[in-house]
Amino acid sequence: MMKWIETFANHKIAANGAMILIIALGLWSVGKINNQFFPDFETSRISASVSWSGVSAEDMYNTTGAPLQQALIGLPELDGITTSASEGRVSLSIGVSDRAESVEAAADLVEETLAAVSLPEDAGEVNVSMPQRRENVADFLLYGDVGLDELASYAYSVQSDLLQTGFAQVSLQGIPSQEVQVSVAMETLLDTGLTLAQISQSIEQEYTPSPAGTSSGDSITLQLRSQTPEIELNSLLNTVVQSLEDGSVLTLADVATVKQIEAKQSNQLYFEGLPAIRISLLRTLGEDTLENAELMNQWLEEFIPTLPQSVQLHIYNETWKIVESQLSLLIDNGLLGMALVLVTLFIFLNTRLAFWVALGIPISFFATFIIMAQLGISMNTISLFGFMIALGIIVDDAIVVGEQARAYQQQGLPANAASLKAAKKMWPPVLASSLTTIAAFLPLTFISGPIGRLSVDLPVIVTIAIVASLIECFLILPGHLSHSNHKEDRPFRKKMDAGYNFVRDQYFRPIVRWSLTHRAILISMIVAGFIIAVGMITSRTVPFQFQPSVEAPSLSVSVAFTEGADQTKVDNFVDHLADTLQAVEDETGYDFIKTALITRNQGNQGNQARIDVELISDQNRPYTNQELVNQWRQATNLPSEIDSISFGRGRRWGGESGDISIELSGSNVTLLKAAALELQNRLEALDALSDATDTLAYGDEQLQFSLTPLAIDLGITEATLANFLRQHIEGVKATTVIDGSQTFDVIVMLPEAQRRTINEIMALPYRLADNSLVPMQDLINSSYQRGIETIRAQDGVISASVSATLDTDQMTSDSMYTLLEESVLPAFAAQYGGIDVELAGDAQEQEQFFAETMLILLAVLALIYGILAWVFESWIWPLAILATIPFGLTGAIFGHWIIDLPLSSLSILGLFGLSGIVINDSIVLISVYQELRDEGLEIVHALEEAVARRLRPVILTTVTTMSGLTPFLFETSLDAEFLKPIAAGIVFGLLFGTTLILLFVPALLLTIEQIKLKLNLIRQ
Repeated sequence: MMKWIETFANHKIAANGAMILIIALGLWSVGKINNQFFPDFETSRISASVSWSGVSAEDMYNTTGAPLQQALIGLPELDGITTSASEGRVSLSIGVSDRAESVEAAADLVEETLAAVSLPEDAGEVNVSMPQRRENVADFLLYGDVGLDELASYAYSVQSDLLQTGFAQVSLQGIPSQEVQVSVAMETLLDTGLTLAQISQSIEQEYTPSPAGTSSGDSITLQLRSQTPEIELNSLLNTVVQSLEDGSVLTLADVATVKQIEAKQSNQLYFEGLPAIRISLLRTLGEDTLENAELMNQWLEEFIPTLPQSVQLHIYNETWKIVESQLSLLIDNGLLGMALVLVTLFIFLNTRLAFWVALGIPISFFATFIIMAQLGISMNTISLFGFMIALGIIVDDAIVVGEQARAYQQQGLPANAASLKAAKKMWPPVLASSLTTIAAFLPLTFISGPIGRLSVDLPVIVTIAIVASLIECFLILPGHLSHSNHKEDRPFRKKMDAGYNFVRDQYFRPIVRWSLTHRAILISMIVAGFIIAVGMITSRTVPFQFQPSVEAPSLSVSVAFTEGADQTKVDNFVDHLADTLQAVEDETGYDFIKTALITRNQGNQGNQARIDVELISDQNRPYTNQELVNQWRQATNLPSEIDSISFGRGRRWGGESGDISIELSGSNVTLLKAAALELQNRLEALDALSDATDTLAYGDEQLQFSLTPLAIDLGITEATLANFLRQHIEGVKATTVIDGSQTFDVIVMLPEAQRRTINEIMALPYRLADNSLVPMQDLINSSYQRGIETIRAQDGVISASVSATLDTDQMTSDSMYTLLEESVLPAFAAQYGGIDVELAGDAQEQEQFFAETMLILLAVLALIYGILAWVFESWIWPLAILATIPFGLTGAIFGHWIIDLPLSSLSILGLFGLSGIVINDSIVLISVYQELRDEGLEIVHALEEAVARRLRPVILTTVTTMSGLTPFLFETSLDAEFLKPIAAGIVFGLLFGTTLILLFVPALLLTIEQIKLKLNLIRQ
């Protein structure tokens, strides 16, 4: 490295050439970096699913879900299997462990393993996929006083146009699903001897393309495929379903009626009282959110004028504006921080030196842009914040080299010799300080979970910036300084330096002498401060909130009525919710509702509905989301038929509701449901919790049956009768038709009048092998029972999650976890001894987060200690620096208390960064002390002089780092709330850390040196 330093310092154009190249490549790279809200990350999970129409959740789990999950449990490449069974469908979410070569390889293994599982004959095929994360750009609402068919036609046209424009994914919601019903009366089936399955098979054979083999010739091989006509209602009626003995045929028109209808209970969206269809623009991995937004706005300018007067387009949920606002906020605060840095540099440093030091900031950043473009790192909230943290570190490295070069020039060395000597001398300590800072940041990339995935860019950017800073400081800066001859300072500069020297010598040195002389008092004061800070956490004076509570401009409410509830009552209550929301807005005295979207038949269930509310700009509202939700809830009158209701207050971090989650697991679904209902009541009794729900929601009424003695004597099985009932109640799917952008099923079924009630079902005739008919009521004993909508299992154990929404204005999540663990869950677990009870959701993530951070902390301390021991060639001196880490937390904790900010997981990430910056300054301080000792100064004088020499760089590092981050602490926008915990930890930690560096570390060094002297005397 020394040869490289000499080459660049002595070469006439090397430094400027490298600078120009870095700036040019950096400017080119900026255009290659995507802009988005959070970093992209791939989900290391695999999905598998099986469909089987008309089968209950319990039967789906027992016949398909359980065998599939059992086949996967125990494979070392997989980590955690969550099975979810609902009516007609089973899905598995499968985690991928570190032992797998890749997610793709694990997906191949899952597909191969599940293909070997024997499933019921009527069950569908197993579909295996790898979910891809999508980020919303914006949503459109296409609405108007027109029919849904006409609105759907416009929506499909918009979707096609947007895809052709260049958007990767455009999804539609609110278009009712269509189906073709082929109704065959039971009398017709009995007269013709046909079955629903046979008619369905005839349609399938007629309208499903099938291969017809191959024909090989001398020069060509033809693949043969039958041609099938497109399905139209008239052509469908001509389908032959039976050939008679006299040569005539029966067509579908002879035995059935055919009609295309809207499927019952399809999702229905309404905006401003009119039918609506939602069109969502989604960004895929690697795409730029703001570029997508620009393309969208160009398209809107051309499209909106073409809409008819009866149809309107409303734009909402514009995530791209949040991205733009967040990036603008960071850039504006970053520029403000950089301006403060420049002012600080020109106040404390010689003008020429300040200029060259300041120039290192953009050079290092441009070098970082180059690496970002190559690694595919985006410009997002986290990466930009990483630049602000790196700002002070970059400046400190340049100050150390620049000040040393200026000192040599003042001693009479020429500029080129002074800069070269300074760079060579400061290379070891600056390299060591950079390595320790990297050691403090880089291990954070190993944190898993949502926090680790979202914050991964922070340590990466800081590490890249530090490496770029080393290149700038030791290759480019010395070259610039070597051509900057020392000149006598101007009068203003002399006055500034004289004033600084006066304060340092007359006021600061006495404080240093006192701290060295009375170091026991100093150390006791610092330890006492640390104890008080810890006490503030344990007493919850400074509370802990695992996930920072950052509001988004949105509210919501989801409601589910009991099965069979009158549809009119459901619709009326949804209207009541909309009216009470409007009443809350009127009472507040200002218009906070920007968009209110009503979804009826939520999830294609007639008893469920939802209202999504977009609020006006979140930084202009005098009410918090929680306050608005509380008012909305209080104004709502709940009917007795309500099964569950959940009000959501939008958050940019975590879910909109269900903050507190408790996992129940056991083998008995009935007992689990009873326990879940009891736990909901206990949670609702707590003041800070509301909207308790569970994942074992009741579903449709189920026909339960057992065989009669007659059926047993006739040799009829339950499976045979179950298949008969399913076909005659649900119908038989014949084929799927694709008509343009629409897809609909052709279903062969009985007329509704013959399958509507239990009496009609029990009267269905069953044909025996001898063609005699027996009514169903003679073959089965039947009853109706309310089933479970969804059954979930974790690694083969059936579980239910009970969740409730926490009012963080009353209590933090950490306090609520303590209350539950100490007061609620022990008594509940004792009542339900056969059920395992544990905190889940955020509580599990919090436990995992702390377990990982403790391991990472040990690794960081080991790395830093090894680096320090190598640099100082001592096993003891590094302890003086490492001791500053726990005490450095004192300032951060007091800072959170001062600005009334709870500690969070992001605060902890900030503390890791704080430790790296504090250690950075301490290393150079000890290096100066070593140099003075080598020159012959005794211990106390060497320590005092080392601290005096490092005073200016330490102040500059502290001020410049704080200047880059302090604007966030005074930012009122909620866009800044997400980053405040990290900024607060570093800013206030540095304030206290400056005392540690300048007073505490020298006191510890003196103590260590005196102990070494005493030990040497004892040995002698």
